[in-house]
Amino acid sequence: MMRTGFHARLRAGGVALAAALLVLALESAMVLPAQGTTVVDDYTSLSLEQLMAIPVYSAAKREQKTSEAPSSVTVVTSQDVRAHGWRTLSELLRSVPGIYVSNTRTYGSVGVRGFERSGDFGGRVLLLVNGHRMNDPLYDSAATVEDFILDLDLIDRVEIVRGPGSTLYGTNAFFAVINVITKRADQFEGFEASGEIGTFDAARGRLTFGTRGDDGSETVLSASGFTSDGKAEVYMPRYDGDPVGFDGRLRGGDGESATRYMGSHRRGGLTIEGFYVGRDKDTPPSYGTVYYLPRHTFDARAFVEARYEHALSAKATLAARLYYDWYKYVGTYQYDLEDPDFPEFLVNKDFSQSESVGGELQLSLKPASGHAATVGLEYRDNYRQLMQNYNVDPRYYWLDIDPATQIFGLYAQDEYRPSDRLGVTAGLRYDHYDSFGEAVSPRLALVYGLDAATTLKLLYGEAFRAPNANEFYYEEEGVVKRNPDLKPEEIVTYELVCERQFGPNWRGSLAGFLNRATDMIDQLYDENDGMYYFDNSSMDIKARGFELQTDGQLGKSTRVGASYSYTKTEDEATGEVLEFAPEHLFKVNLIAPLLPEAVLAGVEVQYVSDRFNTNDRGYKGHWLVNATLFSHRWKDRWEASLSAYNLFEAEYDRDVIGDFEILQDGRVLRAKVSLRF
Repeated sequence: MMRTGFHARLRAGGVALAAALLVLALESAMVLPAQGTTVVDDYTSLSLEQLMAIPVYSAAKREQKTSEAPSSVTVVTSQDVRAHGWRTLSELLRSVPGIYVSNTRTYGSVGVRGFERSGDFGGRVLLLVNGHRMNDPLYDSAATVEDFILDLDLIDRVEIVRGPGSTLYGTNAFFAVINVITKRADQFEGFEASGEIGTFDAARGRLTFGTRGDDGSETVLSASGFTSDGKAEVYMPRYDGDPVGFDGRLRGGDGESATRYMGSHRRGGLTIEGFYVGRDKDTPPSYGTVYYLPRHTFDARAFVEARYEHALSAKATLAARLYYDWYKYVGTYQYDLEDPDFPEFLVNKDFSQSESVGGELQLSLKPASGHAATVGLEYRDNYRQLMQNYNVDPRYYWLDIDPATQIFGLYAQDEYRPSDRLGVTAGLRYDHYDSFGEAVSPRLALVYGLDAATTLKLLYGEAFRAPNANEFYYEEEGVVKRNPDLKPEEIVTYELVCERQFGPNWRGSLAGFLNRATDMIDQLYDENDGMYYFDNSSMDIKARGFELQTDGQLGKSTRVGASYSYTKTEDEATGEVLEFAPEHLFKVNLIAPLLPEAVLAGVEVQYVSDRFNTNDRGYKGHWLVNATLFSHRWKDRWEASLSAYNLFEAEYDRDVIGDFEILQDGRVLRAKVSLRF
């Protein structure tokens, strides 16, 4: 059963936040642009050649062509979201070369180039919204399912920068940086409403308003909600026959609801914006809970940010931002201790809440001919990191800590182009944490144009992931002890990329990479005192492989893309293959007209090879096919789509949570209608 009281209060808080944000913005006389200033009203009107010319921002914290970026970059546009009917960020990322996703029916996680650890909720990928960090400080989680802060209809584009990004962004930019950039006011032109229904009695609604004032100011406001009963029953093989007579099928324990609010106002160089998401989720049995009693989690995330940019001269621009972050998690679980001194069913709660403030100053310079430099400093104060675990009745706290962490970073990067063909990028970042100490992250990239159509990139980088608050400070009497000597995880990467344009309508790329990761953080067991603790692993992990991709345009409206990724991820000392690391990924995406100027089809085909751990548990290799029919906007107002996910009901069955296995969804249908007015 969903608990709505607490959630309803937070919804009201979200409305108040959006209203306050709008008032602040309207009163402001200053101004700020979004991440990158390029705005595209309609990606469907652009050719592939024009799409390639759209600059990316996230690879260097300044706009540049993808061919000049010191990284492998993939850009996913709002047109791709419409064409393929993606409902969550996880579904969007699953289409990207070298990336695969998992879902525990509570949270999602992202794997990149053969690396996804058990219990990892995206902490080795940095997730941004308009350049704002979304990984929370308690668990490093990067929300990618219904706990993501943004409705996908509000996405303009997503920039996925593969490889280490700590030189500019600090912690979490271990394997990739994912920057989700929202739409501008001109892309809504007044009110836009959408509604959808689907399998599992799922329903979603959204209302968005966007307008541009006579003074050039922009305002966007949006609210959306989602609800689903979930699967009627979830099969848990672990419980089949245990206890006697139970068939292992959990019934009515997969419901979910979420609400989202956002508001943004831009005037001149100033942007003020705020976002909120709150999600309730019924969860499968785990960690010894009573299988037939309800379990429930609530996750919420919000932030408000002000950004300002000002041109000091023709060769220097100053950017500044200030922000406030808030995160909350509540988990409710029930246990049968079979102890007469306790209630028949003991209710246990997990409670976590973090609050942070921070800011960044960035100076973009052209100090000499051929140079484009970026220098900056960043400060973040995680002044509240409350983590509690307690029995409700009788009240007893197993965990009750509220540490604080301060982080300071300095970074500098320079791109030097001695000729039109050659670009050399060098960067360095220094971070200081009052918890573990220091981290230094260098980067070097050579980008060389062999000719007008071919570019070679030789890339080197180092990155780190700092211990999060849960890993560094967690301490539970008699169960978990703290390790004050915990160090950051580190990675060194080498990559060679060849990108080529085959005429105006086709392009392709081939990338080979070698990654070496050390000091990975694991939870271990000390047999001497019988307690668990977090420590840096002695295992050195090596991942090597390549990615091949191509995409092109056939005629005016047909676009096709394909990619193949091979990765071998193993313990360098023993040669043992890393858990949950698929060797092969194959993906095809197609957008094609069915009725010219009326109906288009979006089809994606994906193959993921086996992903198992040392106990041979995990995902079986599978093919997944999704298809969407969507209309051109009728009379410039109406738009409709019909989607089928896992069209042929592939059994990519078993996702591991401890010693539990959970079947994933079969075929799922969705119908959606949008209206502008």
